[in-house]
Amino acid sequence: MKSISRTELTKHNILIIIVGLIVSALTSVAQAQRRAVYVTAGLGVEGITVGYSTKNSVTSKYGNDYALLEYNNYSYEIKYNDTGMSFWYRHDDPEQKIFSIGFRPESGAFTGRGIVVGRSTLQDVFNAYGKSEFSTTSAEETWFVEYQGIKFHVEYKSTDKLRQTPEKLLKRKIIEIEIVPAESATASQASAFANQKD
Repeated sequence: MKSISRTELTKHNILIIIVGLIVSALTSVAQAQRRAVYVTAGLGVEGITVGYSTKNSVTSKYGNDYALLEYNNYSYEIKYNDTGMSFWYRHDDPEQKIFSIGFRPESGAFTGRGIVVGRSTLQDVFNAYGKSEFSTTSAEETWFVEYQGIKFHVEYKSTDKLRQTPEKLLKRKIIEIEIVPAESATASQASAFANQKD
């Protein structure tokens, strides 16, 4: 059996420390590059406004690296996987106006009331916005609660029994924030928001 000298052991330990520091630095840089996106209920994000902006507005701002998904001749989803954002417009709308904007955890989206997609729970939403009724999507993909101009989605499980255990849902993390038109958002507010510069 070969013995290791004290000098070799010290060199080995120093090498391990250096590698650890490099990995730590690279992780910090990757986290720093991840952006946070502020979303406004009933309006949108970064100048893209529900009910006002179009598919062309979206692709001009975020580029052409997206997947275009069609849903039963009802709507199209412009899905940006890298940013965690999706924009929907209706199949029969010749203007292709955006009617909904979705934010997945990759987006880092947060609201003015401190709800962060991927981090906050439904209980956090209730604490910030008040209690609301649970609904599910038509395809039973998520549970969601809705407030004026905004919806918060959590995971749907086929074993959920809403009447018996709604507490379970309160512990689930928000997996999507969805911005929808707010009834009280005026055309001038929407226009002002859409014309914002970053």
